[in-house]
Amino acid sequence: MRFWTSGKKSKFWTGKALAAGRRVTPNYLCDWVFRKSVGVKPRHGAPSARFATIAHMMTPSSEFCPPNPPSPACAKPQKVPTAIYAIAFIILFIKQVASATQEGEHLAGNPAFAFGYVLGHAVWPPILAAAIASIWRANRGFRGVVRVLCVFSLVCLVLEFVGEEETKATLWIKAHRLPQRVDSAAAAKPSAATVIGTLSAADKAALFKDAGTTQSAVDRMDVDAMIKHLPEAIFRFYGKEKVLQAAAQVMPKVEDAKFLISDFHEPSKTYQTTKELICFLPRISVIRVHSRKVQYTAYWVAVRETGDLEWKFIDGSAFQGENAQFLWKLYPELPVNIQLPDWKMEPTH
Repeated sequence: MRFWTSGKKSKFWTGKALAAGRRVTPNYLCDWVFRKSVGVKPRHGAPSARFATIAHMMTPSSEFCPPNPPSPACAKPQKVPTAIYAIAFIILFIKQVASATQEGEHLAGNPAFAFGYVLGHAVWPPILAAAIASIWRANRGFRGVVRVLCVFSLVCLVLEFVGEEETKATLWIKAHRLPQRVDSAAAAKPSAATVIGTLSAADKAALFKDAGTTQSAVDRMDVDAMIKHLPEAIFRFYGKEKVLQAAAQVMPKVEDAKFLISDFHEPSKTYQTTKELICFLPRISVIRVHSRKVQYTAYWVAVRETGDLEWKFIDGSAFQGENAQFLWKLYPELPVNIQLPDWKMEPTH
């Protein structure tokens, strides 16, 4: 009624009605003011139903105003059907179980171990994830549990795929890397190696020729040829049986990788020990694993046994990180302050 009682005319007619002793009601004022505004003589008594309806329609009150329809932007989004979540989870779960079974059998070759491996890697993790997610009310009930299981399985699949790609590239460049062993029998302090400077032109040509032959064996995935080009110090340290086992385990994991480019650079200083002639041969390679390319800046440790004309090689990845001291376990006469060539791996196009 604030709309109808504001202004001089409304106050005037309200005062007139009160002075006449009439009861001023909202409907009475609506009818009175409406008749005066259209030039109709006001009548005393209850307003007509038509005028009362018009007055109610014209009154700017929220009680009589219909609600505005919701905008499309504020409309509630459509939910993904529960069946879609369930089907996606079943497919992803089967994939995880198959991968875990294959990996478990590869690790131990024992069905009992493979079954436990599947439980630990494919069954219990999604159950624990659903139990933890049920703390929130939105994840309770059949739909909430299925949604959590589907999302968790999808995340695990993506992480597994990314991990496999990284692992394949790393394993390929570490094809010559062997498991480390603690040498419990410490030998007497050996004599220091002699630095004889750079190789002669003939020795350098033989070095590059043997390096190319070894790289060809790596490109062909020829395990026997690769083992043939390993120095004798590897077999003395591990034993030939363990070297063959390590090669058999590593090579199947890198069969999808391929060397696209392999360039050898100027060798380092040469060191003469009691039994070997040793130098470091820098190399830059580009490796493709599926659709990804990795540039591999590294080196080979080139070794030529005394009295032998053939160079043999160890990949420098065997001496990185926590295994840096392994080089001096193989060749203890080398100086401890040797500056090794760069070793890094980075994606390329």
